[in-house]
Amino acid sequence: MRYLHYLGDWIESLIHVGWLWFNQLNRQELLLVLTIVAIAGFSCLRGFKGRGNI
Repeated sequence: MRYLHYLGDWIESLIHVGWLWFNQLNRQELLLVLTIVAIAGFSCLRGFKGRGNI
């Protein structure tokens, strides 16, 4: 059970650090990150559609 507690703490700190990093981006960096995430999302959806899952 202690392992799950440590894993939860690690995930919580990862989310916190990630959110702090995301909040410190300037406008150009933010647009770059959002573009990369959008391209990755569309690529995943296209891949899933090609497999017949969607």
